[in-house]
Amino acid sequence: MDLILKVLGFVAAGIASVFISAAGNQTANEFRAWSPRVVDYLIKRAISRLPEHMRDRLYEEWHRVIQDTPGQVGQIVQALDYLRGAVRIARDAPPCRRSDRQPCRWFWNGLDEGRVSLLQMSTTHPASR
Repeated sequence: MDLILKVLGFVAAGIASVFISAAGNQTANEFRAWSPRVVDYLIKRAISRLPEHMRDRLYEEWHRVIQDTPGQVGQIVQALDYLRGAVRIARDAPPCRRSDRQPCRWFWNGLDEGRVSLLQMSTTHPASR
C-alpha cells in the first residue's frame, strides 16, 4: 500500500509539472504576442507628453531605437525609460514659436550632442538676454 501511494504521488507530481510547464509556455507566448502592443502604447503615451513640435521626430527615432533593442523585456524597459524621459524633455524644452526658432535649434543641438546644458541655455537662449 505504501508503494502504491508513492507511485501515485510521483505520477501526480509528473502530471502537475506538465501542466505547470504548459502554463509557463503559454504565458511566455502571450508575453511575446502582447509586448509589441505594450511598447507601442508606452511610446505613444510618451510622445503625447512632449511639446507638439518634437513629437514627429522623436516618435520615429524612438521606434527605430526600439527595433534595434534586443528582446521583449529590453524593449519594454526602453519604452518605459522614454516615458520617464518625455516628462523631463517636456519640462526642460524651451517654447518653440513660429516667429522664433532659435530656442528649438538650441534644444535639438543639445539633444544631438547627447546632453542639454543649463549653462549653455543661460548663455545662448534668447530669453536670457
